[in-house]
Amino acid sequence: RLILVELMIPRDAENGHDPVSSEIREWIKMHYDKKITLDDISKQFGYNKDYLTKLFKNRYHIGIKQYISEVKMTKAKELILSGKYPLKKISAMVGIDEYNHFLKMFKYHEGVSPNKYRQVFVNTHFNKE
Repeated sequence: RLILVELMIPRDAENGHDPVSSEIREWIKMHYDKKITLDDISKQFGYNKDYLTKLFKNRYHIGIKQYISEVKMTKAKELILSGKYPLKKISAMVGIDEYNHFLKMFKYHEGVSPNKYRQVFVNTHFNKE
């Protein structure tokens, strides 16, 4: 059955890559502000989640879940550095409803808390002027 599904996904003739992985990547970028699960992606694109995970990892050398986290953290960093929003609001803006989970996730990905990240930027920025 897997072979049949692979035959049904069109390949980019130029580089041998599937367009579905690119579409998933763009869809994640457009929906970073919502909670995104593999089930959501599977339903959106009409393929088995295990197959999509394999397809995506083969193309980008990163798992879908990790990519979702990276997109959310990249956007969170932009929002933090803008200085316009409190951290709880930023957590919700990147689709992470549970604030404590956001704090842990940010520290895991960036090595510092969101507050420390903001402080380092402010100190670096003001020391340059």
